[in-house]
Amino acid sequence: MPLCYPQRHVFDQLYDRYESVMNETLSARRERATALIKGLGNQHAMISTGITGAGREYFNEAVGRGLEGVMAKELRSRYLPGKRNGAW
Repeated sequence: MPLCYPQRHVFDQLYDRYESVMNETLSARRERATALIKGLGNQHAMISTGITGAGREYFNEAVGRGLEGVMAKELRSRYLPGKRNGAW
């Protein structure tokens, strides 16, 4: 029986070489995460895809397919540990 490895979906990066990057925008952190994942060359890790500018349509499609939900966040938002804000 062949081994089966789970797929890892990365959607954000909070640290780079032990330094916090939480004060950077989500779009900048995702660029870092994309470069990191590509550099790993690991077929089991991938950056999650995002939808820009068509969020409502995407949400309606997810609802129509009976999916659990979607996550949405403003690309210019910063990461605020332990806090909820209007960027989500």
